[in-house]
Amino acid sequence: MFYTTSVCPKCLRNTDLKLLGICSGLGPSATICKCGIALISKRKEWPEMNLSEKGGFIGLSVLGGLAVGTTWGLFTGTLIPGSQNNWQFPHNFTPFGSAFVPGLIFGMFIVCAIQAFRVILSVRRVRDLQGQPPNSTWRDLMGTQFLILLLILLPLPLLYLASGGKAFGK
Repeated sequence: MFYTTSVCPKCLRNTDLKLLGICSGLGPSATICKCGIALISKRKEWPEMNLSEKGGFIGLSVLGGLAVGTTWGLFTGTLIPGSQNNWQFPHNFTPFGSAFVPGLIFGMFIVCAIQAFRVILSVRRVRDLQGQPPNSTWRDLMGTQFLILLLILLPLPLLYLASGGKAFGK
C-alpha cells in the first residue's frame, strides 16, 4: 500500500498519514480534530522520546536523506555530463561519477534540514502548548512525507526538461 491513513471516528476526516507505512514517530501524541474530538496517536514529541526512539528518527532521516540524495546525485550525474556532450553518452557511461557527489550532498542536506526543523518545531510545541493537544491540520497530517517523496521524484521531470527528452532516449 502506498500510504495509510487514520480517520476520526466522529467525522471520518484523515487524522494521520503514513507513506509506505513508515512513520518517524515524531509529532504530537494527541491532536484535536476539527470536529472537536481529541485523538491519540503513536507519535511523540522530541523531548518525550527516549534515546532509542530518537536514534530511530535519526536513522530513518539518514535513510530518507540517502534516498533523496541518490536521486539528486543521479540527476546531476546525468545532467552535467549530458549537457556537455549534447546528450550523447559513451557505452561505459555511469551517472555515479564526480558529478554525482554534489547532488548526493544537496539531497542529504535538504532532508537533514527539514528533519532538524521538525525537531525544533516539536520542542517549541511542547514548550508553547504546555500539555494541551494541538489542533490537527492538513500541514501536520502531511508532515514531510510527501515533501520528501517529491524531492525524490522531482529530478526526473527536471532532467527530461533540461535535456529536451534526450536523456530518456528521444
